[in-house]
Amino acid sequence: VDLAAELSNQIAEPFARDKLLMQIAEKCAEVDDDEYAVQLADAIEEHGLRAQAIEHVANVKAAKGQIEAAREIASPLEHPDFVLAGIAVRQAADGNDAAADATVQEIDFPLARASALSQIASVRIADGKAVAAEGVLERAVTAALEIDHDEEQIRSLCDIANLYIEAGRKDKAVETYEEARLRAEVLDN
Repeated sequence: VDLAAELSNQIAEPFARDKLLMQIAEKCAEVDDDEYAVQLADAIEEHGLRAQAIEHVANVKAAKGQIEAAREIASPLEHPDFVLAGIAVRQAADGNDAAADATVQEIDFPLARASALSQIASVRIADGKAVAAEGVLERAVTAALEIDHDEEQIRSLCDIANLYIEAGRKDKAVETYEEARLRAEVLDN
């Protein structure tokens, strides 16, 4: 990673350099060199890409089950909602439903909340707990309906409807697809 970081610093075009630094930071997080991962993410010049790199590094830690490290790395983010979503999914996958629910409650951004709930439902379906997934999917629909951007809202509703099918609830899938269809018909683009 040192050589990769050194080589990326030789790239004159800032966007390409920053994208490479982001990938190297993620790799550092994967191999548990958290300090260097954060240092590389902080070296990214463009503000949006820097935040994205920090989010990616924190999500790598969350996926590895290193919840406290993920929260600490995400602490400088103005909106850590997608990191919180990753943490909640990992907590649910580990069987810690109470912690997952508490983490979902911390998520302000409806798209991130809907995404977290959808992924948690997917984990439950994969574990053979389709009945438990249904309640989570209902909460995901509620979160999806709060999404401001119409296309994201419709996409989220369709994803949730697909999960209802996987859970064996075709009636709820049809209901959710119908909601998405009604919203799609009034789009002006």
